[in-house]
Amino acid sequence: MQSLNKHVYRQHEQAAKTEKCTYCHRSFLHHSSWLRHVRTHEGVFRHKCLVCGHGFTEKYQLTAHMASKHGSGSFLFHCPVCYSGFNFKGNLTAHVKKCHPANN
Repeated sequence: MQSLNKHVYRQHEQAAKTEKCTYCHRSFLHHSSWLRHVRTHEGVFRHKCLVCGHGFTEKYQLTAHMASKHGSGSFLFHCPVCYSGFNFKGNLTAHVKKCHPANN
C-alpha cells in the first residue's frame, strides 16, 4: 500500500507543483532539475573543458566529453557481457537491450 501512496503523491498530487521553464515551457517535478535545465538556456556552464573550452552544466558530462572527444582513454561504464565501453549509463543500458536481449 505504501507504493500506491507514493505513486499517487508523485504522479498526481506533486505533479501540480511542477516548475516550468520560461524558455521552452518544459515542466519539472524537482526544483534542482528545473534549475539545471534553465542553466543550459542561460549559458551557465560550471564545468569547462580545458582542452576545447566547451561548457557543461554537470561534471559527469565533462568527464564523458573528455573520454570521448579528447581520448582520456577510460570509459565510465562497461558492458558485463562483451566489455564494450560507454560514457553514459543510458547508452550502456540501450546497448545491452539491443545487443544482449537474453541477458535483460
